[in-house]
Amino acid sequence: MSVPKNKRTENKLQALKETLDMVKYTIQMCENEKIFPKKCRWNLCSRIIDNCLDIVTKVRQANRIDASTIPLAKMRLSLQYQVLLDFEALWGLMTVAFESYCISSQKAGIWSDLTLIAENRVIGWRKHDMERLRQLTV
Repeated sequence: MSVPKNKRTENKLQALKETLDMVKYTIQMCENEKIFPKKCRWNLCSRIIDNCLDIVTKVRQANRIDASTIPLAKMRLSLQYQVLLDFEALWGLMTVAFESYCISSQKAGIWSDLTLIAENRVIGWRKHDMERLRQLTV
């Protein structure tokens, strides 16, 4: 039996799931020869994929930290902040890709939506952790 939507709670690993969905789609986009020719995969696409893999790595690392003490909570917040900086860099790389290559508006929309969802999930996760840190310091 499924839980009604209004009674569901947020999954603690949802940021990781959303990030993985975004990364999978990004890799599929970058490997598509009809969108990105082989010659650009070594410059733009490799940077996009590397950035996405850094995001996933840092999300997993931050998720692994038990933020039960102030130093650990700060370390986790720092990793989350680095993830947000990586998202900002990814937006820049995606903008170059959108403006330089013939990416259909449908594919660009899906890619942007997945990236925005993942980024917003990390932002929410970080806000929640910041609130927990405030409670630890009180």
